[in-house]
Amino acid sequence: MPSWQAQVMNTCTRLMMKPLMRFGSVDSMRSMTATIDEQMEKTMPEDLRAKMVSGPGYEGEWVNIGNKRPKKVILYFPGGGFIMRIATQHKAFVAKICRAANCKALLVHYSLAPEIPFPGGLEDCLAAYHDLLKQGVDPQNITLAGDSAGGGLVLSTLLALRDEGTALPRNAIILSPLADLTYSGESRKFNSCKDPMLPNHRSSEMHELYIGEAIPEDRFISPIFADFDDLPPILGMVGSTEILLDDTIRAAEKAKEASVPFFLEVWEAMPHVFPIFGLLPEAQVAIERMGMFINSSQLDPLPAQYGTH
Repeated sequence: MPSWQAQVMNTCTRLMMKPLMRFGSVDSMRSMTATIDEQMEKTMPEDLRAKMVSGPGYEGEWVNIGNKRPKKVILYFPGGGFIMRIATQHKAFVAKICRAANCKALLVHYSLAPEIPFPGGLEDCLAAYHDLLKQGVDPQNITLAGDSAGGGLVLSTLLALRDEGTALPRNAIILSPLADLTYSGESRKFNSCKDPMLPNHRSSEMHELYIGEAIPEDRFISPIFADFDDLPPILGMVGSTEILLDDTIRAAEKAKEASVPFFLEVWEAMPHVFPIFGLLPEAQVAIERMGMFINSSQLDPLPAQYGTH
C-alpha cells in the first residue's frame, strides 16, 4: 500500500490538477506552473547553488550543492508535456539527486511547443550534451536523466548520440517517460480512470502541439519504436496506475531485446513523476536509489513494500 501521504496527494491531484489538465488552455497551465514556481522559491535549500547558462544552441542552469566540485554531472531534461516549464520545482528536485549522488547537474531549459515544435527541444538537449564534452567532461561522468516529456527526450537523445557516433554517457534515468506519442500503450486505456493526475484524451491533444508537422511514429518522437542497441544502462521508474505505465515497460522490453541493462521499477499507486514530490516518503527512497544507480549503474531489487522490480 502507498503511504498515507501518497493517498492524500492522489486524491488532491485527482480533484484539482486532473480537471485543469483536462480542460485548461496552454496559457492557463503555464500560469499554474508559474504560481508553483513562485512558491517554491521560498523553500530552496540554503546550500543550493544555481547559475543560469546560455550555451551554444541551448539555455540551462547549473545546479550544485554548497561549494563542492564533483566530477560527475547529471544532464537533466525536465518534464512539462513539451509545453510547460516548472524551473524552480525541477531545480529543487535535481538538487536532491545531486546530494544523494554527490554530483552536480545541468538543467536544460529546452525549447517549448507550440512556439517551437519538434525537433527544437531535442536539438537543445543534444547541444547541451555536446557542450559538456567540449568543456572536457568525460562521458563516463555523465548521467542523462529526465521526467515525463523529458524522460522521452532522454531516450531520443541517447538514440541520436548513438546514431551520430558520439560517445554515450555512463547511464540514464527516466521517470514516468513519455516515450510513445502514438498512444498505443494499453495502460492508456486500463489506467485512464486510475491515473490521479494525467487525463488521457487531453494529454494527446497537448502533445500534438509538440509533434507539429512530423509523424508520431518517428523514433525520435516515440523512441519505443527504435532499437536500443548499444545504449548504456537505464533506470526506469513509473507508478502502477499511470496512463504512461506502458511507455516505461515497453522501453524496458526494447532494452532487453538489445541486451541493454534496464532496471525497471513499477511503484504501487504512485502519481506521475512521484520522486519530485518531497512530501512523499517514497520520493526520498526513490532519490536514494537514483543516487546509487548514478554511481554504480547497478541497483538491488526494489523492496516489495514499494512495488515490483
